[in-house]
Amino acid sequence: MVLHRRRLRRYFSPPVLLITVCFLLIGSRFWPRAAAWEDVVLHGIFQPVLSLFGSVSRATEKGVDRIGDLWGLSQENKKLKEEVLNLREQLIDLETDRADAVRLRELLGFKERQPNSLVGARVLAYDPTPGSRSIWIDRGSDSGVAKGQGVVNAEGVGGVVTKTTSQDAAVLLLIDPRSAVAGETREKGARGLIRGQEKSLSFDRRFWVGRMEYLENHSDLKPPEEVVTSGLDRVFPPGLPIGEVRTVERDESGYFMAAEILPAVDFAKLRDVVVLKSL
Repeated sequence: MVLHRRRLRRYFSPPVLLITVCFLLIGSRFWPRAAAWEDVVLHGIFQPVLSLFGSVSRATEKGVDRIGDLWGLSQENKKLKEEVLNLREQLIDLETDRADAVRLRELLGFKERQPNSLVGARVLAYDPTPGSRSIWIDRGSDSGVAKGQGVVNAEGVGGVVTKTTSQDAAVLLLIDPRSAVAGETREKGARGLIRGQEKSLSFDRRFWVGRMEYLENHSDLKPPEEVVTSGLDRVFPPGLPIGEVRTVERDESGYFMAAEILPAVDFAKLRDVVVLKSL
């Protein structure tokens, strides 16, 4: 069986086939009757080969087109991913703008209640001095801001102006130990003075709250009673939110009670404020 295959390969090798085709072409010139054999050989041998090459060529062309389509889809997918990222960034910006709009709308609502007596401002910076809780705002004496004026935001009392320039002003926040705001509890009307107080946690972590001092011994305070301004300091009008009572204890003198106050204002996120020019 092996010998037969070798013989067949010898007889039907490319040189032999080429010589055979040449003889057939020459013979067809002198013997027209051989033309039929020429057609048979040419169509019988070369037509399948040509058809095979044609099929391979068409398949290759389709493959190239397919690769081109995949490349185009890859580029389109890349562009879509970039557009999604851009849309996400725009959504974040819109959320920020929406939050700003809500804050400004709340501040404007407060301004409607106190027309011609308020100055809107934005926080420029926090005072980096250790132990100090104060900020700088972007409005100063040119806008009517003066020392001793109260500062609030939509959540409640922020602090008091302590220094001004023509373009900006310093504000001592409610949680600074040097601050002093007259307050009272909304439900029972117990009055006291609110100052800032520094609290320490583990790993040298610190935070600031309010401390309501000089409460009478018979003051029956229970958390979480709300604390508001009393208006007795003539800096803030009565009824503005200050915070809520967390704990109540007797002070060091033993003559008064003191309460720890959780401020209504989130001072870590303070951005927009309003200065009370007059009551």
